[in-house]
Amino acid sequence: MADDLMDLIKGHLHSDAEVQMSIAREMGDHNARLKTLERDVSDIKSGVNAMLTKMSEVKGSWKTLLILASIAATVGAIGAQLTKTFHL
Repeated sequence: MADDLMDLIKGHLHSDAEVQMSIAREMGDHNARLKTLERDVSDIKSGVNAMLTKMSEVKGSWKTLLILASIAATVGAIGAQLTKTFHL
């Protein structure tokens, strides 16, 4: 397969030096693209980790808010019942 590729490349180029230069150029281009993809994946991982951290913080905040709301509702219900019972 590699020999077929080399024959195809040689058919369009005139010398082995040109073939080597073309391969080196292609490898350099692929290497640059790979580095860009690696950097993008790293940025995405950082973003996902930040979102997970925020979600954990929010989850704790919601629980606290729910507990406070439950306490307030309980105090309100007790107050209403006391007002009704003792005609305050």
